[in-house]
Amino acid sequence: MSNLVANEMFSPTGRKEGVLERIRHGIEKLTEQSEHLILVTNNVFEDGCPYGSETIEYLKVLGALNQWAGSISNQVIEVVHGIPIFLKSGNLITGNKEAI
Repeated sequence: MSNLVANEMFSPTGRKEGVLERIRHGIEKLTEQSEHLILVTNNVFEDGCPYGSETIEYLKVLGALNQWAGSISNQVIEVVHGIPIFLKSGNLITGNKEAI
């Protein structure tokens, strides 16, 4: 999602206006068309560097998108140095097997 937001906001063919709504709508459409959907994003919020207004706007959009995606997800897993940290655990059904 990090790259998608950046592409929508900063590429010559992207549109900054309504980017959050467009991406949310696209994800909603994907969830309607798939049994399982995995979203991947990056944590780019903790480096403590000062940024310009365009980058701050990117961080706001990405943060809002991450919060929204987490709220509608069955599971949220943060991976730190290859170690999964379950922030939100739900049942994920895969065939006849149930996994957490």
